[in-house]
Amino acid sequence: MTGSLATWDCRPTGIAPPVTATLLENNKVLVVGGIAAELYDPSTGQWSSTGNLITPRYGHIAVRLADGKVLVAGGIRIDYVRYTDRVVSSAEIYDPATGTWQPAGELSVPREGHTANLLADGTVLVIGGSNYYQGSGWFTHSSAEIYDPVTGAWSSAGTMPSPHVGHASTVLANGEVLVIGGVFVGRGVREVELFDPSTRTWTRTGNLTSARAGPVATLLPDGRVLVAGGGGEVICDGVSGQLCAVDTAELYDPVTGQWSATGRMTDRRADHTATLLPDGKVLVAGGHRGDVVYYAGDGRVYDPRFDANITVLRTAELYDPVSGQWRATSDMNASRYGHTAALLANGNVLVAGGWVFGGTCDAAEVYEWSYEVIAKSRPALEVTTGMH
Repeated sequence: MTGSLATWDCRPTGIAPPVTATLLENNKVLVVGGIAAELYDPSTGQWSSTGNLITPRYGHIAVRLADGKVLVAGGIRIDYVRYTDRVVSSAEIYDPATGTWQPAGELSVPREGHTANLLADGTVLVIGGSNYYQGSGWFTHSSAEIYDPVTGAWSSAGTMPSPHVGHASTVLANGEVLVIGGVFVGRGVREVELFDPSTRTWTRTGNLTSARAGPVATLLPDGRVLVAGGGGEVICDGVSGQLCAVDTAELYDPVTGQWSATGRMTDRRADHTATLLPDGKVLVAGGHRGDVVYYAGDGRVYDPRFDANITVLRTAELYDPVSGQWRATSDMNASRYGHTAALLANGNVLVAGGWVFGGTCDAAEVYEWSYEVIAKSRPALEVTTGMH
């Protein structure tokens, strides 16, 4: 890395929202959040501005399409005039060749807290999420829909057996999509569903061994799925609405459709990231030990950003699928949660954005996987120049 090594920390500005990070075909990373979009160049360690979004948003999804463009959909719109936010259904596409955005139709319903996955045929599956209805409160979706980049059209992908928001999803080796956990009425849930793209049907599969709100899921090279952390079912500190993060992890076996425990992380964490490294290990970074974001159903929002007792983490750790064990690795330079992580072409990991207590983190850093593998001559986490 050639980025600046200046000392820095996250600045709690309360302005810049969480972001998404998408690796482009040219090996740059598109980071999107708020009205702005920026590009990170791993070859120089520098950031540059690119075209602004049509709709300022956060809590959206971002998926790189087969043609190299990036689909962004849903999320929470930022109103910089009235200072009010609302869940949106709009979608738009970024073209790296021109650095511009174009409309991409509308989701059938506004969604935030949803997930999206690129399917084998080049379409994109968008799953679950929630919306706030004035006078009725938050509603969690059991619906899903598919975007076809060839026609530019959205269509229904059926209804899940259970509604999901704050869940995880991943595409299995056989092309099916696994949807995992989430939150419902203020508690983590155990339900897991499978989507078959060939029939556009949903079926139940084995439940998690532990309820998880806001889990992270990683498809391993052997076809199993690792799920780690998240908010459980236990209230922290006797304060209503606060879910304790868990340190447990489990593996899904697509052959049996069942889950099994696999060690414990070195810390309890939720709203963290998990990234599969080139050697097959999984890097887990950041998060917090307190509650997770969820919606009570009456319009009240419980959010760790407003909990003075929250512990925000800068620790990171590695999971080894061969041994089933966890071990600590170098700490991040800044504590953060609700951030994003992207695997770079050289095997390093870019971590950007996220929340700190009372505001947001507008800095980024890189985990240097090569130093983890080859030598321990200096820390594996290096600072990049901050996002604009």
